[in-house]
This record gives sequence, structure tokens and C-alpha cells, in this order.
Amino acid sequence: MKVNFWKIISLLIVSLLYGCANIVAPTGGPKDIVSPVMLEITPENYSTKFNEKQIKITFNEFIQVNNAAQEVYSSPLFAEKPEVKAKGKELIIKLNSELKDSTTYCINFGKSIADLTENNPILNFKYVFSTGEYIDSITIKGIVNISNNIKPEENVLVLLYKNLNDTAPVKTPPDYYAKTNKDGGFEISNLASGTYNIFALKDANNNNKFDLPNEMFAFIDSSITPFATSISYIDTFATDTLRKYYSDSLIKSSNNTDSIFVKDSVEQIVNLMLKDSIRKSKTEYSHQNLLLNLFEEDNKKIKIQKTERSDKHKIKIIFSKSCISKPVLTPLFESKDNFISSEYSLNFDTLTCWLNDSSLIKTDSLSFSVNYPVVLQDNSIVFENDTVFGKSITYKSKSKKNEKAIVDSVYSIYSNISNGGIVDLNKSVYITTESPYKIFNADLLKVYKIIDSIQKPLKYSLIYDTLSPRKIEIKYNWESESLYEIQLDSMAFVNFIDQYSDSLNLKFRTKKLEDYVTLYLNLKNVEKPVIIQFTNASGTVIEEKFANQDSRLIFSYQKPNTYKIKIIVDDNDNEKWDTGNYKLKRQPERVIFYEKELTLKPNFDIELDFDIKELLIK
Repeated sequence: MKVNFWKIISLLIVSLLYGCANIVAPTGGPKDIVSPVMLEITPENYSTKFNEKQIKITFNEFIQVNNAAQEVYSSPLFAEKPEVKAKGKELIIKLNSELKDSTTYCINFGKSIADLTENNPILNFKYVFSTGEYIDSITIKGIVNISNNIKPEENVLVLLYKNLNDTAPVKTPPDYYAKTNKDGGFEISNLASGTYNIFALKDANNNNKFDLPNEMFAFIDSSITPFATSISYIDTFATDTLRKYYSDSLIKSSNNTDSIFVKDSVEQIVNLMLKDSIRKSKTEYSHQNLLLNLFEEDNKKIKIQKTERSDKHKIKIIFSKSCISKPVLTPLFESKDNFISSEYSLNFDTLTCWLNDSSLIKTDSLSFSVNYPVVLQDNSIVFENDTVFGKSITYKSKSKKNEKAIVDSVYSIYSNISNGGIVDLNKSVYITTESPYKIFNADLLKVYKIIDSIQKPLKYSLIYDTLSPRKIEIKYNWESESLYEIQLDSMAFVNFIDQYSDSLNLKFRTKKLEDYVTLYLNLKNVEKPVIIQFTNASGTVIEEKFANQDSRLIFSYQKPNTYKIKIIVDDNDNEKWDTGNYKLKRQPERVIFYEKELTLKPNFDIELDFDIKELLIK
């Protein structure tokens, strides 16, 4: 059969076109995770007699520059930041500042240089040059922590000053500096010989100075003079290897049958051959474990921040910070005895005045003198007097039907435990009234233990809160796995405007004793007062105790969980952690953590011996 030539050609063309229309994309290879590799650098890294205005670095692939303003920095500082740009496979650095004579500069690039496709950064790359005859080579290292929790802090500036004046970090930029990594570590390299003051700064306004009151700061008590030492040593691995080689060779080549004589002879020959021949040298630097503890100074001045009268019966005075003792309120008007009841917050930063005189409630304006303690920077105490005014406000009736109704005749009673709840054995049980009371009939308060549905009356004690005229603790040694009931009849309390309290009835059950763990800490070598804080894994304080001598501390009724132990050296014996102050050269009080987390298991007590002196040395 005769085949048409042009039909064959047409079929071939169609096949080719169809094949071209169905091109399969190439399969992707493994993801690029390799950082760019430097191929060439001009001028060479570690150049001396440097006087160039531009540095060019060539890499093996296309690159990009990320966040140069934050990542790229020089030590010492340039008067004007260099211009850093990527151009294809090249990194161009233009120096816009006049360089100091006989000075070694180190440009740190951080994580700014990365490849263009996968953004793989080059880490810890730096370019070093000197305008003088040699490269300065001294290096210091250390760690920066947050002082009150010993957590490392990233991106903190570590500053070195040749100017040893105390005002240098406040007024002038540093001579050298570095930034901490994610582990709080820092390294300042290529230092010139000399004596320096060293600081750390969480720079809030990016000016390399400690000039804002809320900036975190750290300092070392004395100046440092870092130095390098060259140490000569024998490479024992190389020596042993050569000794074995020569010994084996000489013994094999010897025909002497006296093997001991041959061995001794060979040892002498080998020692002569190797004497000082495998000697190496290395450089060791001082100041490789510097520790700086960041703190924020307590510069906030105590004052009356504001006065509130959100309720016609009370005036709230709020301070800018905690007072060390109770503020005292004095009326600047004629008043009866017990015209107010004063209620204080736990740290004395809020004073609430309850008006007990009904005539005062309707007064348009009330003025008071408030006397409160102020601790100065040198820890001396003075007392300030301020005048406050409590203005009256208009109230709408709670009842739309009776616009003249001002107050209810009954006021509420609260408790810190819920009805039907399960209560920890060590939990205090409180009753709190809505407003201060002038009369409390304790006979109307009953506490029962319920055994087989029968109420057994209990003898309890009452503790009246010294900070609040509304709060009473019911004190009783609650037993485990027991059911209790608290009954408070109505009219047990009467307040100063003759309102009667409502009734209250609570039933609660206590937990099993097996649900708890007890931790015993035996402290020895306590040379200064210490605060021992028992915290959860995230650092929240569960319980704390104080000790100024060797003692046995008991943390009872703890829930099974993972805990930490925090130790604060309470230098001024005020039973709290105190921050530092640079002007007064006062370091923050030292904090350490017990090296191991404690995993407490149900019904399994733990006892530990703590040598405080030994822990502080570590």
C-alpha cells in the first residue's frame, strides 16, 4: 500500500506539538538550607593601615540584607552608620565617617546577610580592620541576666568605657559595645589594652545612653583591665603518637636479643628527639565569665495619684507606689469620734475611708490631710503631707418606683469559699461585710462539723483583720475529708448607717491528707537574712518564708506539681527583694535558684539540706 509522504510529515508535526503542549515540570530537589559562602573580600578581612571608604564582599549566590539598622553595628561606633546594601552576589559597605587613627574596628553583621531564595542567614559574621599597624585582639565574654529572676536577656547592649567617670554611660556613647544573644551571652572582641568600666543597657530610645528612668541597666562594681596571656604547652597526643612510631621502628630494626636494654635505649633516644619538638602555644584571655544583672531603678516618686468617690459612703485615696507603713488621715473639718473607718490594701498603696457619720454623706466637699512616709534614695525616711478633697456625687435610686430611696435596709455578707465547694486544709476562711460594721454579735455565728448528717458544734476563734474593718477570719484546725457548715444569722452585723447584715449559710468539704506534700528545708550557714520562695514552674510565688539564722522551714499542704526554690539575699532585712541604684552604687539584691526543679508526688514528703553559703558561691 502506497503511503502518502505528506500525511506522515503532518502526523509527526502534530505529535511534536502535542508533546510540547504537555511539558512536565521538573521535580523539586531538597530545600536549600545552606547559608551563602564568602568567596572574596576587598580589602581583606583583618587588614591593617586601612584607609578605604568601601568594602566589597562577594558570595557564591545572590544575597539580601535584612534589618541592617538593627542587626549591623560597629565597635567602636562610627560617627555615622555605614551604608550596607546587597547588589546581586555582592555586599557593599560604604563608610561615611572619618576613622580614628591607630584604632581597630569590628563590624558585626548579626543575622542581616542571607541568601535570596530561602533567606538562610550567615551567623556571627564580622569584618575587622585597623587604621594602625596591628589588629587589637583582646576579647571579653560574659552573660547578662534579669536580676530578679536570673533569666538571660537578648538584644541587650553591653557597653565599655575608657572614660571612668560615673556619668559616662549617662552622657556619652561607649568606646566599644556588643549585643547579647538569645542565651544572654555577649562577646566584645578586638579590644585595645586599657582599663574600662562595663555596663549593660536595655536601650529604650536607641541612643546608646542610660538616660531614661525606665531603662534596664547593669554595672560591675569595679573597673576591669582585660589582658591576654600566651601559654606554651606540649601536645601530648602528638608526643605519644611519635614516641610509639619511633619506638616500634627502632625495636623492629634492632637485632639485639636483650629486649629490656633495647627498650630503655630507644626511650632515651625518643625523649631526646621529642624534647621541645611538639610544643605549641595558645592565647588565653582574662574576663571570660563576666556577669551583669539587669535591673530597673525604682525612680517613681511616691505621691497621691488620685482620689475617688465612687460610692457616697467611701473615699478612696490611691498612691503612686506602695507605702512602707500605714498613711494617716486627718479631717480638716469638725467631726465626731469614729467618723471614718480606714481600710488599707496589703502593700499600703490604697487607703479607703468609709464615712460613718451620716451627716458627712450629704456634705458637698470634704477635705483631709494625708500623712504618708517617703523613702529617699539613701534609705532615709521623711513624711509628706498632702490635702485631698472628696466631692459628693448624685445618686439615682435603685427603685424606679421610689426615687427617694437611698439605701437598702439590708447589706450583704461574703465569704472567700463557695457553698458546696472543696477547700484546701491550709486555706483560711473569711467573712467580709459589704461595709464596715459597728456591731457584731458573734453568738449568731455557728460552725459545725457534720457527721452522719448530724451537726456537731465546734469551738473556733475569730481573728479581726488589722487592715480591713470589714474582714474576720474563722480560725479552726480543719480536719481532712470532713464536711463543715457555717451559719450566720441575719442581723449579726450592723453598720454605721444602721443597715443589718443578711444571713449566710455555707457547706464545704476538706480535701484528703494524701492529696498534699510537705517540703522540709534545713538551712545552714545563713550569714545574711534570706527570703526563701517556693514557686511553681512559671515562677509564681506559692509561699515564702524568711530566715536570718540556721533554721528548719516547713512548706506544708503543697499540691503535687513541679516547683522551684528561689533564694533572695535580703541585704537590708526588709523581707522583700530590692532593686539596684546606679547613682548610689547599689546592686540589686542577689537572687539564686536551687539548681533542680522539684517534682512533688502525692503523699510523698521531701527533705532537703541547703547550705546557703555554698549555694551563693556557685
